[in-house]
Amino acid sequence: NDVPYRSLTPGVMHACGHDAHAAIVLGTAKIIKELADSEDSINGNVKVFFQPAEETIGGAERMIREGCMEEPKVDYVLGLHVQPYLNAGKVELKYGKLNASTDSINIVLKGKAAHAAYPDKGIDAIVIAGHVITALQSIVSRNTSPLNPVAISLGRISGGVKDNIIADEVKITGTLRTLDDETRQYTKDRISSIVKNTARAFGGEGLTTFCEGYKALINNNEVVDIIKENAIKLLGKENVEFKEFPSLGAEDFSYFMDVAKGAFFHLGCGNPAKGITSPIHTEHFDIDEECLKVGVRLQVENVMTLLKRHENM
Repeated sequence: NDVPYRSLTPGVMHACGHDAHAAIVLGTAKIIKELADSEDSINGNVKVFFQPAEETIGGAERMIREGCMEEPKVDYVLGLHVQPYLNAGKVELKYGKLNASTDSINIVLKGKAAHAAYPDKGIDAIVIAGHVITALQSIVSRNTSPLNPVAISLGRISGGVKDNIIADEVKITGTLRTLDDETRQYTKDRISSIVKNTARAFGGEGLTTFCEGYKALINNNEVVDIIKENAIKLLGKENVEFKEFPSLGAEDFSYFMDVAKGAFFHLGCGNPAKGITSPIHTEHFDIDEECLKVGVRLQVENVMTLLKRHENM
C-alpha cells in the first residue's frame, strides 16, 4: 500500500489493523484523561491495555497473570477490531458467543515397517491414517448437532521414509474450533477415541495430544446493550448491525472476560469509494481513517456509561 503509515520494512506487514486499535485506545485515553482533569471529572478508574501477542502466544493471559486486572480491580472490559467488510461509520455487535476456542491437534499413528513387496509382514501407518482422517469427519456430521458449529481441520500429514517401505509412523496435525467448553471436551474425547480404536483395528497404535489455545469469546449481553444504545445514539440505528452467526476464528480477549464482564465488537473500516475493501491479512488491506474517530467517540461513551452505571450500583 502506498500510504504514509505503511510498514517500514518493504514487503512485510501484519495487515490486521492493530495499529488502528492502538490509535483508538490512545485517543480514548486522551479524552478520558482530559475529562478526569476537568471540573466535571469522572468517578472511577480507567485502565488502558496495550496487549502484545494477540495472535501468537496469547498476550492477554500473560497480562492477567502479571496482575493487569487488579490494583485497582477491573469490573468491565471493552474491546474492538476493525473489519473492512463493514463501511467506516458502522459497527457490528453480537450477543453471546462471538469467537471460538482453539486447540491444536497432534496425532501419531504407529505401525510396523516392512518391504513394500511384502505388505503382509508390516502394519501400514499410511493406510491407518487414511481411515482415521475419514472417520474424524463423522464427528461434525454425525456426532454434533447441526446447530452447534464445530470445525476439525487437519492441515498437515507426514510419514514414511522411502517409496518401497511400508510406513511405520504417520503424524497428522490440525486445529479444533468450538464455541463452548462442553462441546470442546466432548470433541477432544471423540477424536482421541476414533484415533485409538481405528489404529487398533488395523493392528497399530494411535495417540492424540492437544495443545490448548484460546478460550471461546462470549460477550456479556448487559455490556452489549450499552454499546448498542451508545452506537445508535452516535451513529444512527441504520449503522448498527448484528452478526448473525459466531466466527470460528479466535480472539484472546476472551481471557479478559473470564475475569470481568465485557464485550468485544467490530468497527467498520472499509470504503468502496476509496478502494478500501481488501480483507484483513491480505497484502492490500487498509483502513478508512474516519473509523478512528468513530472508534474513539464510541469507546469514550461506553466508558462513561459504565462508570456512571457502576457509580449508581
